[in-house]
Amino acid sequence: MLRRSTRSLGVLAAVVAFGTLTAGCGGPAKTAASSTQSNGRAGLKIIMVTHGQAADPYWSVVKRGADDAARDLGVSFSYQAPQTFDIPQMQAMIKTAIAQKPAGIAVTITDTAAIGPLMKEAEAAGIPVISLDTGEDVAFKYGALTHVGADQHELAMLAGERLSSEGSRKVLCLNHEQGNSSLDVRCRGLKDGLKKSGGSMVELAISPNDPTDSAQRIQAALSKDPLIDGMLALGPVGATPMLQAAAKAGFKGKASSFDLSPDMLEAIIAGKMDFAIDSQQYLMGYLPVLYLTQFAQYGLVPTQRITPTGPAFITKENASQVLGLTKKGVR
Repeated sequence: MLRRSTRSLGVLAAVVAFGTLTAGCGGPAKTAASSTQSNGRAGLKIIMVTHGQAADPYWSVVKRGADDAARDLGVSFSYQAPQTFDIPQMQAMIKTAIAQKPAGIAVTITDTAAIGPLMKEAEAAGIPVISLDTGEDVAFKYGALTHVGADQHELAMLAGERLSSEGSRKVLCLNHEQGNSSLDVRCRGLKDGLKKSGGSMVELAISPNDPTDSAQRIQAALSKDPLIDGMLALGPVGATPMLQAAAKAGFKGKASSFDLSPDMLEAIIAGKMDFAIDSQQYLMGYLPVLYLTQFAQYGLVPTQRITPTGPAFITKENASQVLGLTKKGVR
């Protein structure tokens, strides 16, 4: 399964390179403006509406990928997200995006009942939609051209299997955003991965905006149940308080997390964290913009339902190589 994903990512690298090259197909002597006009993209606008703020460590990389794609391809692009996790506000943003009649819309399907009907509304208005990051299981029911991202259940299940293989039997799943369906799926996947070896999962709700409170909750959970010998944060906002709580509690088990941040990678290098799961979200930003541009111009769209961008496990062996790219905002 991992080998298949790796090969797919090699193809994706070539696709991204192709998108970059086509942006400059007019030749080096032409200006960016003249090149954009010659390739017919001057009037194309792509709008991306997600549940993740651009300042978040994870979503800043998604936005960086999308911004780079828009620059490379010479299209207009707008990234929009609520200030906090807010589904009604996200719905309003998608409705506004539809009213603008862009060349395409990219969305995260964090709440199927709320976002799905709006995707159908966009489709009825002749606006193509691509989903990213979350919602791969329902994207096509609501008319998505394709989905870009990793299978969240598969990623978490692989994490559970890895933790089991390293000796963990009872793992704390740290959910920092209750109501986000993709995080719920991650906890379920972790549970399924652990179950294969007789392990179990305990979910703990923590705050996305109060790391001190989150660390206290995690430390209390570790003190209450000494059988917990593993932890999985569902993103960088949970990883930092997890590491703080582990240090204060003298935790000797395995600590791991989804996604990447410089602090997390430095913790892996220092041996304070076992591994991180890289979903390569730069591609989640870049590829929807590329795909929607190619569809608007040529009617081209990938034939596979999901373009996988992960998983890639980051461990002590390769964390140093990734750290520099994470500091640059591309990993």
